[in-house]
Amino acid sequence: MSGAIIMLNAYFSPSDLAHVKICPSAKWSPKGEIVAGINGKGSEPDQFDTPYDIFIDEYNNMFVADSLNHRIQKWPPGSTKGATVGSMARPLVGIPYPTKIFVDSEESVYALDYGHDENNNSIVKWRRGLGNNGTLVINEGIAIGGLCGDMDGNLYISDYDKNEILKWSPGSTKGILMAGGKGRGKALIQFDGPRELYVDGTHNIYVNDEQNYRVQKWRPDHINAATVAGGIKCLNDFAVDMDGNVYTVDSCNSIVQKWSPHSSTPITVVNGDPSGIYAISFDTYGNMFLCEGNENRIRKYSIIYNDC
Repeated sequence: MSGAIIMLNAYFSPSDLAHVKICPSAKWSPKGEIVAGINGKGSEPDQFDTPYDIFIDEYNNMFVADSLNHRIQKWPPGSTKGATVGSMARPLVGIPYPTKIFVDSEESVYALDYGHDENNNSIVKWRRGLGNNGTLVINEGIAIGGLCGDMDGNLYISDYDKNEILKWSPGSTKGILMAGGKGRGKALIQFDGPRELYVDGTHNIYVNDEQNYRVQKWRPDHINAATVAGGIKCLNDFAVDMDGNVYTVDSCNSIVQKWSPHSSTPITVVNGDPSGIYAISFDTYGNMFLCEGNENRIRKYSIIYNDC
């Protein structure tokens, strides 16, 4: 079964970090504040059960893939509990295990459903105001590892089995190969298990090349990628700011590192405080949010210095 992407003239907004100036000397608080999931593991509106991903929109609403509760939760700024905007209502229009999420300009939520078959994942979409039942938009026997969108309304996914990146244009029913597709390997034209990905305002594609322990940057019309972060054996997620700095999550060492495009040596910006980091996101002020899946909570690391 395949499905068409229906955009209704919406566009995908990159993470708000893409619009925030993060200075080279920026610093974040060394200790994080629990802003969601303070009451531990559970299924209540103020609880999570193994949250996998977070997405913060341009209004600083936080969306959480609450995986083992089979739902997507929306937390407005300052709220003490989440509201369900997508749930497992019935087979194929719910989400057994949401692991990655993305939100467009009309607040439609796209989620990676990892629950049926790891080699046949699907993308489910919920439109704002139309209830918790989702629409299946991609279901083509693809081992989807991650998803994101660009400002033109294109949807990108990674296929960690075929080691390639595909793009779906608005209304299309077939993906176009954008990167990889050269088999599994370590060469700059190859991936080994691509997962999370991000597309910036000039259509550069950043990819978590998981089993090669690196983040790769593919420029438009370039054959080879460039490695912008490497040597990270527990690379769970990453983010990119407007200057091309890459922020990587090393879940084994509980650290977040900042990689400048002008240096191969990273700067550690959070060290040892978080536990079991699954995902990273930023709000419009540059505050950092870490999803601690093992601890069933989200922590905020406030930006305390950002003077250029």
